[in-house]
Amino acid sequence: MKNLFTAWRGLVLTLLLLTCTAPATAQTENAADTLPPPPGLRLLARPYGDSITLRWAPTDFTVWREMRANGVVLERRIAGADAWQSVTTDRLIAYTLDDFNNFTNTDNVHVVAVAEALHGDAEYPATPPAGPMGEVRLKLDEQDQRFFLAAVNADLSAQAATALGWRWTDRGLRPGIPYEYRVRTVPGKNQVGSRYTSEPLRVRSSDNFAFGPVSGLSIREGDQKVTLEWPVNPNRKRYVAYHVEVSDDGRNFRRTQEFPLFKTLPQDGETDFKHDIKLDENYVRRHYRLVGINSFGELAEPSMAAVGQGIDLTPPPSLNSLKATDNGSGGFRLTWEFPEATPPDVRGYVVVRSWDYKGPFSPVNDRVLPPLATEFTDPEPTPHRANYYAVYTYDTAGNYAMSTPAIALWHDEEPPAKPTGLTGKIDTLGNVFLVWEPGEEPDLHGYRVYMSHAKKREFLQVTSDILHQNYYFDSTRLRVLNEKIYYQVVALDNNFNPSAYSDILELERPDVMPPSAPVITDFAARGSSVTLRWRPGSSPDVVQQEIWRSGPDAAPRPIRALGGSDTLFVDTSTVARTPYVYFIRVSDEARLFADSRSVTIVSGTGTALEGVSAWARTQVPGTDEEAMTWQALGRGIGGFQLYRQSPGEALRPYRQLPAELRSWSIPAQENDASFAIQIIYQDGGRSALSSLAGPTKR
Repeated sequence: MKNLFTAWRGLVLTLLLLTCTAPATAQTENAADTLPPPPGLRLLARPYGDSITLRWAPTDFTVWREMRANGVVLERRIAGADAWQSVTTDRLIAYTLDDFNNFTNTDNVHVVAVAEALHGDAEYPATPPAGPMGEVRLKLDEQDQRFFLAAVNADLSAQAATALGWRWTDRGLRPGIPYEYRVRTVPGKNQVGSRYTSEPLRVRSSDNFAFGPVSGLSIREGDQKVTLEWPVNPNRKRYVAYHVEVSDDGRNFRRTQEFPLFKTLPQDGETDFKHDIKLDENYVRRHYRLVGINSFGELAEPSMAAVGQGIDLTPPPSLNSLKATDNGSGGFRLTWEFPEATPPDVRGYVVVRSWDYKGPFSPVNDRVLPPLATEFTDPEPTPHRANYYAVYTYDTAGNYAMSTPAIALWHDEEPPAKPTGLTGKIDTLGNVFLVWEPGEEPDLHGYRVYMSHAKKREFLQVTSDILHQNYYFDSTRLRVLNEKIYYQVVALDNNFNPSAYSDILELERPDVMPPSAPVITDFAARGSSVTLRWRPGSSPDVVQQEIWRSGPDAAPRPIRALGGSDTLFVDTSTVARTPYVYFIRVSDEARLFADSRSVTIVSGTGTALEGVSAWARTQVPGTDEEAMTWQALGRGIGGFQLYRQSPGEALRPYRQLPAELRSWSIPAQENDASFAIQIIYQDGGRSALSSLAGPTKR
């Protein structure tokens, strides 16, 4: 019995490799295209008039293992009846090794293949895959291969399906009577009911069975190959595999390979099965046809033959060293060299011309130059501009290859005229727009634009490519020290001869930077006047300085406008013993401005009245609160003016307190502030400002 496998092992392995892309659900007519079916049994029927052949198959190895262990029962009933009756007297189960030797044709490779799947010894590598699941993966792979080998060969051979216990022919049926069939696994020991049962299948022995030739076969010709194409529908529902046959004369056909061809569903969006056949040579016409095989191992009638041949799609090599020169007579002479390996099927050459390196190219004339030609003269090229030439090499099959284009320049050393009328502007976003008068030369090719930040410095090219219009957009930074930027333009002809530089265009950047602020360097208060001195900023475009002042109850406002170079101001409009806040605002020609730091000055400090004494910041006993305390012994006191200075800010009036008050509780949110106080007398006079009392250290 071992000889059954030894003799056929190589052939079975070959069959397994050839069928490795076949769909595992090939025996199911309406199997899902994307999702695997749930575990179970799938049943098909083939009516023959007086009999019906049933074919079934498990969906995976787990179901098959149950079938191998316990077998299956095929049952039948007349449609509409309740009770099922067994078709066979005994269960149907896979053959043993002795059964294979005694009841099968061991010359049938498909029979041997299912015997191998059922009883063959597993062959594992000497070293299993690494990892904790290595041996498990090997076992799963072995099970998949066994199941796959069985499923495929059951489709291809009735005897193989019978040996697996997957086929039965029910005979002696009444024509026209609808029968229902099902197949189920036999319950094992201590098992209640069948574990797997197929869906009932209704069929008459007289039903028609669609099994004509493969439809829609066509051929797509390629280089030393042909591709057979046939539609997925309806063929995929009728056939699980195909034999490919070829004929030289259309009458005597032979198979292209020993084993049938299995086709999986094509990629998304494709509607045809495809199969490539490699050819030794082109232009040999042959006839091709397909023979479909269904799940019952039956061969359909051959399809209509399609005729095709391999065709030459390989382009010839392109020419080398294409050159174009001015011949001095108003034309261009082209020369080229053959590549080292020029094939014998070169038909000739076509010269094409364009105004641009990238095309489009048009033929210079209608004739094809002979295969040995190495030069060509274009007597009427496009005047006053560069011409670009390429040469197409054609072979006898119509394939072609294009050479690298070559530029042809006229012999011209006269440059174009200097560009004129250059003007432009810069907007507040730094966008630069330049425009100039267009040149009138017929061979004018374009322009280059140059820029510099100073008239006497080198001008740098800012255009990456040659401009073919008489305007240009640029951009520049505005927050720079240089207020001006300079441009020039150069024209070029088709020979790239440069013109003289245009006149220099000077553009002034829009002013977006405020002037630098002045710095108050000194101040003094005497009597009813305040004197301010400051150092002006460094901006040269300052046109005005304004003195701004705010009082105890007045918002800041300008009180005097001065020239851009003034550094002294005396304010004689102050009220004695009154605090004022001053700052200086400078404006430039673009109406941008900047403010100096503010200073607080109490007017009339030289003749100030008596102020408070014992000014102190103390802790309120028994609490976390702080308070300001003071003494005031003068007469005619009308109240007190309290000042506050928050961290990082100037001293500012805070609130007025009544005359009888000699202490004030500091709010908790003001504990980080410093405070000062002055007396407000009933006649409007004010005392000198007290010292600044800062936060207590904790």
